[in-house]
Amino acid sequence: MYTFADFAKNLKKTPQIRSISSRNGALAIISASKTRLQDRLRSTHFRYGLTYIVITFVVLLFLNLYSSQMSQKLFYSSKETSMIEKCLLAASEISAEEVLNQTTVNNVVNQMGSLRVTRLVITDRSGIAIYDSTENDVGRYMVLPEIVQALSGYDVFSWNYHDGAMQSRAATPIMSYDTLIGCVYMTEYDFSQGALLHSLQSNILMITLILEAAVILFSLSFSAAFTSRLRRIITSMRIIRGGDYSHKVEMGGNDELTILGNEFNDLVARLQLSENKRRQFVSDASHELKTPLASIKLLTDSILQNDMDTEMIHEFVTDIGNEADRLNRMSMKLLSLSKIDSQIESDCLQVKTDASQFIV
Repeated sequence: MYTFADFAKNLKKTPQIRSISSRNGALAIISASKTRLQDRLRSTHFRYGLTYIVITFVVLLFLNLYSSQMSQKLFYSSKETSMIEKCLLAASEISAEEVLNQTTVNNVVNQMGSLRVTRLVITDRSGIAIYDSTENDVGRYMVLPEIVQALSGYDVFSWNYHDGAMQSRAATPIMSYDTLIGCVYMTEYDFSQGALLHSLQSNILMITLILEAAVILFSLSFSAAFTSRLRRIITSMRIIRGGDYSHKVEMGGNDELTILGNEFNDLVARLQLSENKRRQFVSDASHELKTPLASIKLLTDSILQNDMDTEMIHEFVTDIGNEADRLNRMSMKLLSLSKIDSQIESDCLQVKTDASQFIV
């Protein structure tokens, strides 16, 4: 017996059932969204567009890195030539002195005027600083790598770019009558060229990003246009599948999709002609079927209702057999037509399945 307590229990269960239904609906929506996303990711135009974007990104990244490296190399070459020439000039002036000491070196430096360097150091052949424009290391051993190599008889230049400034270091040996008597060491912090290099690299990076954005927009627009035109064919297929053989697809343009649209329209025209012939045949067959059926009906009624001799009955039965053969031939034609229709429908379904792979 159904009691009030049972009603109360069922009433308590109702919100839970509604909650479960709501959760199931939400899960169904999420599942449908996930399916659509997976279809988009598997679509051909998405894969082609993504491949094109990745390839252009790699190419533009390579060009950006190459341009940055080449600009740094040009700045390096220019600065190396300038710094080495300054060092050779100072070394040539100092090598003309008979005695290399702090007094003679100071006089030579004062005569040369400003070399526009941040620091100038002149050492003897043992590496002790005779002159230092900063006056911090006079009389001390200079163990800088450039000075060590210059005292070995090499022209040395090193360069790095840091914090928007180009820091250049150069050193050359001082030779007097083919004898090493010391070296000249210079350093220079060039903020103007550093800013120019930074601006150049920033502009190259900005141009690269703009070009990549343009490539992405072009890929998306081209993909959307391609998909839109292909959707016309798919939509037309669905309309024709519904039985409207008078529908034509309008593609426009003069590319492969236009050729595909024209071929599709030709196929539809042939299907329309086939459908018209089929309908005409069915109409004619229906009309023709009435005659043998009416004859068979009339002959059988005559046999049943009249007293006939054996010869007359045999003649009527022969006529019934002839009419049955007529019906059999018409049935075979209708069966052949049905097989043709089944094959056409199967081919159309295959074309639709293949073409739908191109659509999201």
